[in-house]
Amino acid sequence: MIGRKQIQIKDNLFKMLDQLPVFVYIKAPDSSIPYGNSKFFEFFNNPKCCNCHKMTVSCETCESNLIFATLDPNKWIWGHCTNRTYVVERFEYDDISENTYLYSGIDISDIKQVEGVVHNIHAALASTYKVKKQVAASVCHEIRTPMNSILGMTQLLSKTELSSDQQKYVHILDLSSHTLLKFIDNMLDYFRLSANKSEKHEFDFNLTNTIHDINALIESRIDEKRLEYICHVESTVPNMLCGDENKLKQILINLLQNAMKFTEKGSIQLYVSKKKEDDSSVVVQFSVTDTGIGIPSYLQQDIFISFVQGNSHRKNEGIGLGLSICKQLVELMGGDIHVVSEEGFGSTFIVTLPFSKDSSISEKQEAIQAVDLLNQRSDIKLAILSVEDNVFNQEVINGFLPQHMITHVTTGNETLEILKHDMFDLILMDIQLPDMNGFELTRLIRNSIELDFIAHNIPIIAVSSDNTRGVREKCLDAGMDEFIAKPILYDHLYKIINKVIASSFNIQLKN
Repeated sequence: MIGRKQIQIKDNLFKMLDQLPVFVYIKAPDSSIPYGNSKFFEFFNNPKCCNCHKMTVSCETCESNLIFATLDPNKWIWGHCTNRTYVVERFEYDDISENTYLYSGIDISDIKQVEGVVHNIHAALASTYKVKKQVAASVCHEIRTPMNSILGMTQLLSKTELSSDQQKYVHILDLSSHTLLKFIDNMLDYFRLSANKSEKHEFDFNLTNTIHDINALIESRIDEKRLEYICHVESTVPNMLCGDENKLKQILINLLQNAMKFTEKGSIQLYVSKKKEDDSSVVVQFSVTDTGIGIPSYLQQDIFISFVQGNSHRKNEGIGLGLSICKQLVELMGGDIHVVSEEGFGSTFIVTLPFSKDSSISEKQEAIQAVDLLNQRSDIKLAILSVEDNVFNQEVINGFLPQHMITHVTTGNETLEILKHDMFDLILMDIQLPDMNGFELTRLIRNSIELDFIAHNIPIIAVSSDNTRGVREKCLDAGMDEFIAKPILYDHLYKIINKVIASSFNIQLKN
């Protein structure tokens, strides 16, 4: 009676297994299959040994070829004769005999096929996106070269005698050029950050000087809009810090320009305070507040997304990259940024950034004194070798450095040849030359046996439209002393030249 009941239970179990959407079969120790549900036979079409016709997954009797792959528990399986993919799980089943197992599996071939298609589509899209980014970045870099001539000539023209109308035209040209340059730089930053190719460059810097530089860049525009500008740095904030000064400038300038863009009347304020400090580090908070149009609450979560603006009015220039770049730069520096705003009542962007404390303040002050001393010496005339193949950029160099003796060459070979018999105090070198790149040329200057000791040690400043990740470091590794990105700004050029040669002139002045 009990045996009949067990048989009934087993029959009911097999009937239930027949209704399942997965295949189920029992494998005996001799690899025979005493049971398989309907899905099993549907999938594998009566699996039998090719020689002895024994129903099996692998015939040990005559060692014939496998009908389909031996099912390894919990692993993906390729069915040899069906070219399908299955996932199978094994369970112990001792009702028939020892070492008998029940297998349950599912055909995932269609899923794997879709995955393959999705993978191929994703790879194709990624490749297309990469090419588009490379093309766009290359275009931006190529634009920087003529921009160097435009901005350079504009700066030179502004220093000549002009009528009031001419001054207005030059001013408009200068503002438009800087707007275009900002767009180019934002696009390059976007490509670098989206490709994770931006990195921190931490150096000691003077926060007072940094804020002064930022104010100098934005005050003329604020005056034009007749806005009040308030800048306050709390006395508790350390002046000498160590961090990425350039990224800090970029963040604050972007935020201040954004505030100007959306403020028609009232004021803009930059407030700098200390959040916390220990023996080796300090956390500084920068707040940029405006009395502009404010940001609707429903947009405040999205304004840090690329190509999204907090206001859709077309009169506000820009493509919505500034705040996205700010957020990415802040996060790269280990900080935080958020906004507090009410529509119609202005906005406050709050940036919190960690810095190390400058441990070499006395050395920094000595270097500043050396630069100041050099600037005071109007009688110093440098012999400068300009390695630049663009004639317009040569004219910019001539105009920026009229009191110095400039010699222009256009190729690497010309540079090496002239250094054999002429002496120079400084080399301004473009990285991209017709016959060789600036890295190769610098190594030749530093190591060539055809040049003397003086030529080997001439200070070299790289001047290039390529300011992507690692280029400055690559220049320094090649033996250059500093790096300037095109377009060249008048004040920045003098600052870098002073930095490179200040120590040499300091020694001469002491004598």
